[in-house]
Amino acid sequence: MKYIFSLSAFLLLFIYTQAQTLERVNDLQPNGAGSYPKTFITCNGKLFFTADVSPYGREMWCYDGDTAMLMVDAWSGWGDGNPENVTVVDNKVFFTARTGEYTRERLFVSDGTPGGSHLVKDMLASTSSIGHNIIEMAGYKGKLYFSGDDSITHPELWVSDGTEAGTKLLKKINPEAGYGSYPGNFIVYKDKLYFTASGGHGNELWVTDGTANGTYEFKDIFNSFSASSDPSNFIVFKDQLFFTADDGTHGHEIWVSDGTPNGTHMLKDINPAGSQPLSLVYYQYVVSNNQLYFTAVDSHGYELWVTDGTANGTHLVKDICTAIGGHIPGPQPLCMLRDKFFFVANDSIHGSEPYVTDGTANGTHMLRDVCPGTCGTPVTVAGYYNGKVYFSMSDSVGYRLYVTDGTTDSTYSLETTASVSYANTTGYTYDFCVFNGALYFTGDFDNEGDELWRITAPNTGIKQVNTGNTALLNLYPNPASQYTMVQWKAQPDARITVEVMNMLGQTMQLPTPARQETTTGYMKMKINTQDFAPGLYLVKVTQVNPLGLRTVSHGKMEILRY
Repeated sequence: MKYIFSLSAFLLLFIYTQAQTLERVNDLQPNGAGSYPKTFITCNGKLFFTADVSPYGREMWCYDGDTAMLMVDAWSGWGDGNPENVTVVDNKVFFTARTGEYTRERLFVSDGTPGGSHLVKDMLASTSSIGHNIIEMAGYKGKLYFSGDDSITHPELWVSDGTEAGTKLLKKINPEAGYGSYPGNFIVYKDKLYFTASGGHGNELWVTDGTANGTYEFKDIFNSFSASSDPSNFIVFKDQLFFTADDGTHGHEIWVSDGTPNGTHMLKDINPAGSQPLSLVYYQYVVSNNQLYFTAVDSHGYELWVTDGTANGTHLVKDICTAIGGHIPGPQPLCMLRDKFFFVANDSIHGSEPYVTDGTANGTHMLRDVCPGTCGTPVTVAGYYNGKVYFSMSDSVGYRLYVTDGTTDSTYSLETTASVSYANTTGYTYDFCVFNGALYFTGDFDNEGDELWRITAPNTGIKQVNTGNTALLNLYPNPASQYTMVQWKAQPDARITVEVMNMLGQTMQLPTPARQETTTGYMKMKINTQDFAPGLYLVKVTQVNPLGLRTVSHGKMEILRY
């Protein structure tokens, strides 16, 4: 029996269903400086983001799937316009940006073309750079509503149709001269725009139908002349409006509204201690599997809670950190993961690590100890794409891109080096965004600086012809450190190709195997792995006999450093 043996050194993508394509979209800032794209948002079939590109500084850009273009150089020349408050209204994107060193933000609008991107209105004739004249914005009934300050009314409720003439004060809510109502926390619910404002009863819940007469205080939750309930953390769930508020008796708790004042009430007194300034703290709501997850604090400390929208259905998921007082800031709700929920938590033993839950205590567990010991770092952003969650965490190598399908075996790093920087020590946090069937984010995988990258899922329509049988490899030791043995069932007179690929589909350069042995019907070889970075790898053995019949054997190998 003879064997023709070779080691593959070329890249094959779409060989495994786990593999995906990773590619840099463009290099806006050449020579390795990086443009650090962030604030991704899609509108009108285009991807908007901000980027720091010479000689413009940080400005608004747009990518149409082929080309990235500068929309407008708000601060002409080297200055940073620093676009913020990016808001989609129908087929346009509104944002604020600075136009000079001694100016506050101006209101801009873009349709995704340079010619259709321009200043809407200069609200302040003053050159003062202190404070913000546009604070929060929201789209409603085809117009932009925002908290604007023209130095006369101070922060009040404004509206814009995208033209200078159509940008005006909607209503002066705070009756006191020299004071504004500071509208914020905008959310559309049941064809109305709800928000918070200080209009005489402190900071309370307001509503508008887009007209001055239809703008009024919805409910005075903290029933006092000037004290505030400070509603915040709004989300629509099961056709009800959920938020947090302080009624002056129970502290900040979770409230619910059906769109009527009488139907607006506290859902549950989670912390009966009451009257604490932060008896309930929310970092982010996430809806998953018809349940609403959030972070709250009671006698267990800061932990993960869930509700089905009823008082009886609102409960602690699991006391993850059993230490007294829990771990601050507590679990971080991130995103749904099919029929489960993905989040990050610190049990005071392993540090911040990825978790998954189905809403029950028994169904809540750590997916993987990414950084053994207490070195795990919080995750601030995560992206759900193609049935998986992508996120970055710091491990023994550095910040790396990870992916999970909700199981421990399939939670792994896509990289062999630390090259993702959208959650790095510079303090920037970059969003994930799904656009044109791919997942976009910021990273540096080729030492060319932080630029726009994307991951594209495998093309399931690609077919293999005459592949023959498929079988699993026997890999041991696995996990491995210095070497692993690969064993497979041999085919007579076959040409053999062995490939090892990382989770990005990149083929590893393999040294000549130290030993090959043939036993009864089987072949095995030793692969030295001491130069492999920690992570998961795919091992594939392809055998083709003289008749062209192909047999593929594959397995998953993990490299650890002890």
